[in-house]
Amino acid sequence: MPRLAPFAVLLCVSTLAGCAENTATPFETSRAANPALTLQSLSLSESALQDQAEALTQMNKGIVQASTRKSALAGAAISCGLAFASTGAASRCATSAALGAAGGAIMGKSAAQTKVAQQIEVVSPSNVVRSIKRSNDQLASVKATLPVLLAQQDAELAEMKAGLADNSITQMAYDKKVAQIRAKRADLARALLASEKQAATATQNLQNAAAQGQNGLEWHILSTKKLQTETYSARSAISLL
Repeated sequence: MPRLAPFAVLLCVSTLAGCAENTATPFETSRAANPALTLQSLSLSESALQDQAEALTQMNKGIVQASTRKSALAGAAISCGLAFASTGAASRCATSAALGAAGGAIMGKSAAQTKVAQQIEVVSPSNVVRSIKRSNDQLASVKATLPVLLAQQDAELAEMKAGLADNSITQMAYDKKVAQIRAKRADLARALLASEKQAATATQNLQNAAAQGQNGLEWHILSTKKLQTETYSARSAISLL
């Protein structure tokens, strides 16, 4: 069997590579060329965005939990400080507060009544910061995905409306698709509304902690307010058709 010269081998390899490149199916397939693939991709996008919105709600619940973790003891602990100042019965008050908080523990003791309220840590700032960061990252994902999905849905409806005009699809098919998209958007709006409410609750918890004497929560309060506002803004972009 004759052996090919090195140049000939290289030529064959280059030719085959060029053929493979020319015959490969592009990843971006037009809707007209492959409508089933396009509709499947749209469905996956809807599902993914719904998951993102629901994940945001869960993360905002984490902020609420972080901002209420020690609140059950706050009032009792401050009362202990007052009891210590007036009667000196610090140990008895601490024991009663621990029992009343169902197994919680008072963190730290104050040596002077003027420092009691300031030394009470109603919430853990570091835990709240971590929770806020996770929610902000998740909201950024939602805000990046939502306009793309809404545009896809609008384009699909416009295409179907054109088909309705030229009688290539029925009114029933068009109405069914509108109902499906409306339902998907309603689900998204409900999930984002739940996230808004969680952010509002977290803000209230942090404001309560500040009112009970914990300092240094200004950034946390502003951040949860911003989270609520931006979630509302994302939800407001959803038209229910």
